Amino acid sequence: MTPKKPKVYNQAWAGYYDMWGKTESPWRPNKNDIAFCEKMIKDILKKEKSPKALIFGSTPEIRDLLAKYEIETTVVDVNPTMKKAMDKLMKRKNPKEKLTIDNWLSVKLPEEYFDLVFSDGPLCNIALNTWVKFINNINGSLKKEGLFYLAAWVYQIRNPWRFGDLIAKYKKDPAYFKDFKNRIWSLHRLYQEPGLYNRKKKEFYFKGITKGLEELIRKGVINKIDFGKLQWMKDEDMSSYVEIAFDNIRENDNFLRQFYTIKEIYTDRSHPIMAFRRDYVLKKK
Repeated sequence: MTPKKPKVYNQAWAGYYDMWGKTESPWRPNKNDIAFCEKMIKDILKKEKSPKALIFGSTPEIRDLLAKYEIETTVVDVNPTMKKAMDKLMKRKNPKEKLTIDNWLSVKLPEEYFDLVFSDGPLCNIALNTWVKFINNINGSLKKEGLFYLAAWVYQIRNPWRFGDLIAKYKKDPAYFKDFKNRIWSLHRLYQEPGLYNRKKKEFYFKGITKGLEELIRKGVINKIDFGKLQWMKDEDMSSYVEIAFDNIRENDNFLRQFYTIKEIYTDRSHPIMAFRRDYVLKKK
């Protein structure tokens, strides 16, 4: 039998650490989010001297926290390129950290093994019809008295744009779009444009942005150079990327309450465009 070849990811992700370092909440946890997360760790340490932690994704800020307390940690990430990129932003080394390269939905986890589970914005990365499978996989591996830290953001955009607003900003201040975080938030402000956000599936389609910009090229409003400068990852084709999120905070809360008791919530409303980042400490029912 021919050995299965490992999946090769776009090497643009290898430079993602640079963009991660420049972006901000709600995508990246800020100091208040980390303080909220650390309180959960301290609560577990009062009960369990040698807790075991599981983290979905390679978020460096959370991994730094676990390294601070020398907690045995399993990192599950399907993309080793991303993991290596995020390692560059780590401030601490955790000798008790190990990596499992696997899909979040299918990874085999030991039953009721982990005291702590962490995932920063997981639901935006998996399709709505697989959320329950993801939750069940977590709950099967989380101890009865264990805690789950989950962060989520919601598409309640302040001052949403149409494509005309995007182009007007670009024509007036093209330097603004050299900054990654300005590009990504400008694109999110377009979520009310037809074909970009599917409220039933909770999916935001970057291909809708690509199509909208291509239409502006056909009309002579912008050229191909402008198109490249307005992409999320500069000069990279992001048309296949889909992001999933609720556009109502109550929907997010009600979904989680099906599976968990919400022990604590921290809500950050500081971002000028995305109205909510919501951090939860959850205990399975």
